[in-house]
Amino acid sequence: MKVPLSDVMDRFSILILKWIHGAEVRDELRAYAKECPITDPLFDLLRINYAIWQLESDIRKGKEGDLGLEEVGKRALAIRDLNRQRIETKNIVNTIAKTFPEIKVKHASED
Repeated sequence: MKVPLSDVMDRFSILILKWIHGAEVRDELRAYAKECPITDPLFDLLRINYAIWQLESDIRKGKEGDLGLEEVGKRALAIRDLNRQRIETKNIVNTIAKTFPEIKVKHASED
C-alpha cells in the first residue's frame, strides 16, 4: 500500500521545519519534493506544523517546569486545536486524491 498523499505532504512540511532548524535532511527533502505537489494544502500544513512546533518547543526541551502546569495545559489545548486543523487539511488532500480519510476516534478532531 502506498503512503497517502496527505501523509507525504504532512511529512514534507515537517521536514522543511527540521531543515529550517538545522537538521541535515536535504536528501529526504529532495525525495519528498519529487512526490509532493506544491499546493495550498502544503502551505497550510506547513503553517499548522510550524505553530505546533513552536508550542511544543520548550516542552520538548524539558522546560515544562519553567512554564508551569497552567501554561503547559494551555499549550496542550492549543496543540489539540491545531491538530484538528491538521486533520481537516489532510482530509482535504485525501478527498482530492480519492484516498481514505484520516479518522480519529474519541478525539477532538471528530465532527
